[in-house]
Amino acid sequence: MANQGTAEPQQGEYKGATGYVQPQSGVGPSGYTTLPSHPANYDEEAAQEAGYMAGFQDKAVRQGFTRKVLGIVATQLIVTMLFSIAFYYSAPLKGFVQTQMWPFWAAWGLSLATTLVITCSPTARRSYPQNVIWLSIFTLTYGFLVGVITSFADREALVSAFVITAAVVGFVATLAFATDIDFTKFGGILAIVTWAFLVGIIIAAFWHTRIVYLVISVIGAIIFSLYLLYDLQMLMGGKTQELSPDEYIFASMTIYLDVIQIFLNILQALQASDN
Repeated sequence: MANQGTAEPQQGEYKGATGYVQPQSGVGPSGYTTLPSHPANYDEEAAQEAGYMAGFQDKAVRQGFTRKVLGIVATQLIVTMLFSIAFYYSAPLKGFVQTQMWPFWAAWGLSLATTLVITCSPTARRSYPQNVIWLSIFTLTYGFLVGVITSFADREALVSAFVITAAVVGFVATLAFATDIDFTKFGGILAIVTWAFLVGIIIAAFWHTRIVYLVISVIGAIIFSLYLLYDLQMLMGGKTQELSPDEYIFASMTIYLDVIQIFLNILQALQASDN
């Protein structure tokens, strides 16, 4: 016989032990919140595979971006080489560019303007086809400048500068792709060193000696080799700083400039050491 004041459980209903409160959904004993459970149709293996595929797609995008940029840079270097060959081996062209300097300064001003546009305007460097047009103008004008400069050099110095530049670029590229050191963290230091180098060039302009030209050229080649290392790691991604795949025009311009400046500084160093 049931005690008075105690309700009898209805048929099919379980109240639990006396004094025990059954936990509400999502709330455990003593106020602890229970962890949410996965849906009945949750597939953990499929979820892991989806995460892997997302990472694989990101890696594929980065590799495609890298190949695209390096292909553009190779095209720019070929165009520049064609200018150099034409101005060096064609007597009429060589005579013209060495006696008429206004095309050189016009190309210098245009190359500087296009560099500033590509650097400062995201629309100019990201929107197709104007980004290709800007880069084409930049490449043609800069190739013209390099062609004029190399027309004054002797053949032995040109060949030596080309071989040394190829070796330096190959070494820097291998280091950028193989090392675990994150060189993108040193962008600020590179900027400071560059400004100090520019000030040094201005001061050195008052001393026209072979030693001054040699020292400036060697330092310049080292600085732009470090910039190439920095820009290649920015291109590869996975470091503190990285370039967006939309920035293929900007990446192509910077890497091209690095290689050309390495070549020109090595060429000047060789000429200064010979004369």
